[in-house]
Amino acid sequence: MLVMLNKVFVEESKMLNETNTQYGHPDFYKLLDQMAELHSKKNHDYAGTSDPLKNLRACTRLELDPFIGVMVRLQDKWSRIEEFVKSKTLLVKNESVEDTLMDNAVYSLLAIILLREQKSADGLTDDYNAVEIDGPKPKFKAGDEVCVNLHHDTPSSIKKACKDTSNKGVYIEDAGVVHAIKIGTEEFWFRSEEITIVEGDK
Repeated sequence: MLVMLNKVFVEESKMLNETNTQYGHPDFYKLLDQMAELHSKKNHDYAGTSDPLKNLRACTRLELDPFIGVMVRLQDKWSRIEEFVKSKTLLVKNESVEDTLMDNAVYSLLAIILLREQKSADGLTDDYNAVEIDGPKPKFKAGDEVCVNLHHDTPSSIKKACKDTSNKGVYIEDAGVVHAIKIGTEEFWFRSEEITIVEGDK
């Protein structure tokens, strides 16, 4: 009887494996489970139940897009890893290299969620590169003459340069989140909410 039950168990196990085949390293799937558990625990502590991304959206109080906020977090984590590679040691012992890498994995998935939210809000389909993370981007090419409209948040250095040049400049490049413009003899990097540039005089 015991032998017969064992044979049945083996056959059922084979059938289960055939219908639930997962390729790749088995530890990869264990890490995914660990990552989900880590996300759940941290979400409880940081965001509560009202909005699972509440802590990530908080950076809007500093007029920073949540996606950019996650990029800053990722950069901090990568900086820690880079320093570990160089020095071979970590002084903060309660966060291991594995912990930092796991945080990076979680933040990367959260960044995808934020991108998809923005994509949906913008009515886009599958082109994530078309998502406007930093507001409307200026539609200019390098060398175009432009006029600069100042905002409340415009850096004082740009305000001073504009005063000396009657708010005229030359567009340099679009680097995604930030843009470059030449005003007089100086070059400035700016975000879309800091200044608005319009077509210059013909």
